Order: sequence, then C-alpha cells, then structure tokens
Amino acid sequence: MKILVTDDSKTMRYLVQQNLRAMGIPAENIVLCESGEKAIEILQCSTIDFALLDWHMTGMSGVDVLKKIRAELSLNIPVIMLTTEQKRKNIQLAVQTGADDYIIKPLDAPRFRKKILATARKYGLNVHTAPQSSPLAPPKEEIKKEKEKLPPPVSESDWHEVKKTIASLEESGKLEEISDEDAEDVETLMEDERGEG
Repeated sequence: MKILVTDDSKTMRYLVQQNLRAMGIPAENIVLCESGEKAIEILQCSTIDFALLDWHMTGMSGVDVLKKIRAELSLNIPVIMLTTEQKRKNIQLAVQTGADDYIIKPLDAPRFRKKILATARKYGLNVHTAPQSSPLAPPKEEIKKEKEKLPPPVSESDWHEVKKTIASLEESGKLEEISDEDAEDVETLMEDERGEG
C-alpha cells in the first residue's frame, strides 16, 4: 500500500511518516510532499493507494486537493484530512467533499493508527502492521549508525583544560574579541592560549 502524505510543515510530514513506520509501513511506501499542487502531480503520474492531506497549506488547500481527487481525477482512494479544524461545519465540509475521515493535530499515535486501519479496511486495503511501538523511536540500526558518527567523548582532563582556557580568556577580556566562528572551535581557543602562555 502506497501512502501520500501532503503537509507544508516538514515537522508534520516527519511525524506522520514516523507514525506510519511505527505501524510497520516501510519508508519506500510513504510518499512525502509539501504542497497541494505537488500532490496533484504525484496523483496524476503515480499509483497512490491512500492520501493524508493537511487542511491548511500555502497555495492549494487540502480541501482543494480533495475536490480534484474526487471530481477531476475520479480517484476512488481513501483520503484522511489532517487538521487543527475542530469546528463541526468544517468537518462536515470535508466529509461532504469526499474525505473518509479526519485526524486532529497534534497527532495521537493510538488514534492515528486506529483511523488509518479502519479507513484502509473500508477500501479492502491490506495493511501489514507491526506491533505498536513509539512513533518517534528510530529503529535500533539507525541509532547505532548515528552513534558511530559521533566524535569520541572528551576526557575529563581535556574538559578541565577547555574550561580553564575559557575562564582565562574571559578574565583577560580576549573572549569578547573572538568571533562566533572561532568560539565554536574549542581547539582553536586552546591552541591560541597555549601559544601565548
């Protein structure tokens, strides 16, 4: 099952993707896009089985995309609106336009999962889900790879030396003369101090 996630917020796209992945949906089956216009392009040239649309987006809104999906593209795919809209008339508008359901932001993982599965079942879509897990916890392999990229930890004696150097520079008034770029490089500070000492 290929799912299109359309939201103009990068953070929201990430959260939705993580919730879908926590359900066991592979990353390659999740298509992310940042605008309604781009969503229409994707829907016209790709096979999409399910769409999650943000209501409020710059340019074409989620409701406008929904209208095109139902009227112009004549696609019979499940569509869920992602929205902060809780007013009854807005929810009715989405349903009348052809939305199958809506999910209120901020996302609640159990409710998100339940609505995705219920809507998919309505359309006879098979979602192979993994046991429920935290949507924000990356897989162990990803954590291991990220840890390998980290620099080695600073020893206690090196850290003491850094603090001593910074204190010395603050006392002499030289710390204020150093640019922000240089201040980010602790090694430069240490070497400068050693050179003058």
